[in-house]
Amino acid sequence: MIQSLLPTAKAICAYTLLFAIPLVSPPSGEKKMKMLKKVEAMKEEIEKQIWVGSSIQSAKKTMERNGFKCIFIERGSFAEMADEERFVRRHDNADFLYCDKEKGGFICSRRWQVAIVHHDGIVSDIFVSISQTCP
Repeated sequence: MIQSLLPTAKAICAYTLLFAIPLVSPPSGEKKMKMLKKVEAMKEEIEKQIWVGSSIQSAKKTMERNGFKCIFIERGSFAEMADEERFVRRHDNADFLYCDKEKGGFICSRRWQVAIVHHDGIVSDIFVSISQTCP
């Protein structure tokens, strides 16, 4: 009696795993963002998943799935930066989604800050700042 149940138990385990894997996997076609060191390269990486004309709510979900903490800012300001932490331009009175992520290494940590500007809930531009902090 016990031996006749073993194949059934194995089959149940196999089917359970087969159906559970899609529940923990990311949505099909969606890849994790690479966390790059250069501003322009990181902007291009973000633009692979969030493009001008997309929903700001969708952009927030995408950024959060990639480990960013995000908050909405209304009529706020931020500084546009270039590689080597050069100040480029200040943006005032902007509605944007501010997203922040920090990754620590053995000695230094790197921080990615992203401003996703929107008008009426539609993404209109993306700005990236990357900094490195060492003691």
